[in-house]
Amino acid sequence: AIAVADRTAAPFALVLAVALLPVPTVAGHALDAGRSWVDVPIDLLHTLAAATWIGGLFALALVVPREGIAPEVVGSAARRFAALALASVLLLAGTGVGRALAELSSFSQLWTTGYGRAILAKTALFAVLLGLGAVSRSRVAAGFERLRGLVLAELVLVLGVVVAVAFLTSLRPGHR
Repeated sequence: AIAVADRTAAPFALVLAVALLPVPTVAGHALDAGRSWVDVPIDLLHTLAAATWIGGLFALALVVPREGIAPEVVGSAARRFAALALASVLLLAGTGVGRALAELSSFSQLWTTGYGRAILAKTALFAVLLGLGAVSRSRVAAGFERLRGLVLAELVLVLGVVVAVAFLTSLRPGHR
């Protein structure tokens, strides 16, 4: 968003974004006492994948169309983002499973604890996002204008995931 307002600030915005990347890991449960060292890199990868995906959606929906770029270039950006989004989503899903396994000591905690229910809510939103993403990938070839509405819908659902994450960081994990 900073770079949209002032293009000369883009390098500083990138540095700031990279500096903020570990904040969710520090604020979450990965650094709690008695945790495995592997929880931190898994959490950082999870955050990186989410930031890449959400940042790409934001750029595709709100930044790219406002730049006045030729439709062919916008379509090319959408196709390149589709490949990056797929890799991000796969990494996000894998690391999300890893984080859930680290936080819960039994499967039943998914529905018997607030933490587990927040994971289920986040997973349900993620599943809907996967469906929208699949439709979006199929529409990339049809042109950007048909794609933009879906990308905006994805951004709204991502906001729901962010709210679920906020609950997860404030709730006590099930493994305790």
